[in-house]
Amino acid sequence: MHLLEVLIRHDLPTHFFKKIIPYLREKSYSCHNQPVGRKAVVLWGKNGSYADKREIRSLYSSKKDINDKRAILFAIQEMQRKERNKFYSDQKGINEIRYCADYIQNLNYPTYHFYSPPHGYDILYEETQIDDSDDLRDLGSGYFL
Repeated sequence: MHLLEVLIRHDLPTHFFKKIIPYLREKSYSCHNQPVGRKAVVLWGKNGSYADKREIRSLYSSKKDINDKRAILFAIQEMQRKERNKFYSDQKGINEIRYCADYIQNLNYPTYHFYSPPHGYDILYEETQIDDSDDLRDLGSGYFL
């Protein structure tokens, strides 16, 4: 799942995805680990052809879980706007789907991931600024146990 997330976040050459699209398709249809299947759908939609996006859209009615349906909505967000919006408007009976569809329709550019973890240095320097000193007396007694 984490490898698929990394691949979703980065734009890799198209020849790379031509080799793994069959794997993503298979995982989308038959994966028993739901988060992996959802990530596979999103990655397949992001890098697949227009025919792939239509195939992903056809999976929507067979999915029972709301998160599977959301993954499909995100996977097809780069379809032609008119076709995509017609599909979204047909699926807005469920509140969670309506909110997700509205969010995607209001994006300025396609977004395939929701969480950007902070960089390690941002966390480290957020509360205290650490001086780079070679003198042990500068550290103070809090650093020695």
